[in-house]
Amino acid sequence: MFFLGAGTAGANLRGADLRKTNFGAADLTGANLREADLREANLFWTTLRGADLRAVNLRGANLRRADLLGANLRGADVRRADLRGTNLRRADLRGSYLEEARLGGAKLGKASLAGAVLIGADMTGADLKDADLTGANLREAGLEGALNLHQVQLDRACVGKETRLPRSIKRREMYPACDQWN
Repeated sequence: MFFLGAGTAGANLRGADLRKTNFGAADLTGANLREADLREANLFWTTLRGADLRAVNLRGANLRRADLLGANLRGADVRRADLRGTNLRRADLRGSYLEEARLGGAKLGKASLAGAVLIGADMTGADLKDADLTGANLREAGLEGALNLHQVQLDRACVGKETRLPRSIKRREMYPACDQWN
């Protein structure tokens, strides 16, 4: 496992192979990590505010309590990653793959999850205030304990029969957004 020190704000690590790297609460504010391979990396408590993480591979990475405020994760592969308690407010997650990601307690206020794949994601306790879920695939997702989730957000998403919804949300007979996922 590679260890990366704390003074890396604004670093250009585009396309770098950083698999299993321990970032040790590093400051990667504004860093360019576009298309980097961060599979199974430890980004616990790492600051990634405004970072470019487009098309990055974060499969199985530990992003617990990381700060990704305003980060661009468009098209990122975040499958099976641990994002519990992570700050993803205003983050761009359009078209990202978040299957089976653990998002419990994550802050997703005003985040764009349009077209994101969240199949089987655990979103218990995640704050989804004003999050854009247009076209997001939420099949098998655990939303029963999600905070600030409203009917109109889910009406724009693809919700399956196995999606676990909060009691305050009415399950619809059909969700037009599912047509794109069939």
